[in-house]
Amino acid sequence: MRLVIDANIIISALISKNSKIAEIIFLENIEFMAPDLLPEELEEHKSEIMEKSGLLEIDYKKAIMSLCAKIIFIEFDNFRKYMELANQNCPDPDDSEYFALAIMEKCPLW
Repeated sequence: MRLVIDANIIISALISKNSKIAEIIFLENIEFMAPDLLPEELEEHKSEIMEKSGLLEIDYKKAIMSLCAKIIFIEFDNFRKYMELANQNCPDPDDSEYFALAIMEKCPLW
């Protein structure tokens, strides 16, 4: 199964260390994809994630590396042509790139 994974899901997995979300991300039978902007989004929320999760800097970096290793990052140019359709249909403009990638890959967005 292939899924496009949104930054909010990764953030939830980081904040709730023993959640089902993290467990699902590490399942072998699911292939996750995301726009290559996802690491930037995580960096923007780093302070909030560290505060809510109680993770130290070193543990935060390890967790990010571990989660990102499960994701195939797709460059914007690969799904740029789907942005107009995504912008027309995406309920949250901040998620348009994830939506466009899901349209291109013909797979669900989580």
